[in-house]
Amino acid sequence: MSERQNRILSRDYIRSFMVAISEEIGNFSLQIILQQVGYNGFPVGWPEQELASMSSSEFAALQHGLREYYGRGARGLLQRVGRETWTAMVQNTSPGRKVSFGLMKLAPRAFRSRQVLELLAEKLRGQDGKVNVQAQDMGFLLVDQTSDSTFGQQTSEPICWSTLGLIQGALFWAIGNEMEVEEISCCAMGGDACKFKIRLT
Repeated sequence: MSERQNRILSRDYIRSFMVAISEEIGNFSLQIILQQVGYNGFPVGWPEQELASMSSSEFAALQHGLREYYGRGARGLLQRVGRETWTAMVQNTSPGRKVSFGLMKLAPRAFRSRQVLELLAEKLRGQDGKVNVQAQDMGFLLVDQTSDSTFGQQTSEPICWSTLGLIQGALFWAIGNEMEVEEISCCAMGGDACKFKIRLT
């Protein structure tokens, strides 16, 4: 696997993610975990004050800290955080983009699914990431070669639970149904990309 870049993540994406976590576990618990993983950019006056920038390594360390702190409950927690991150991203988007979101919901179901996945891939890519969507029989494959949440992590099982939740949340928002989403490859397990299989039902 090629060397991955420890990049700086989009402030909009990180803010939405942190809002979702703080709503799920509370600011106090979030602050404790951030201190444990060595992130010092969480201001006392959050959310009125802006966060400092966050790198891939800090983002991955935060999720690792949540997995350690919550144990087996971390999977469900991070999936919920992913879903709420999508909700926050939609709420915080520009008025023009909100209009295009509304128009998207009028399109046929398969088209809506593809469009919302492409939009999510764009958000995950940011300025310099590698994330794309591929059509497959009965669904799609979202391929995340950048995979910020696995940066520096080595595990024996897929750990991109927040990304899984993001995909589920985006699809439910677009088509109003729960879709079957499975992570079939993970960079933390040595894969060349984190791959999510989406089956249209």
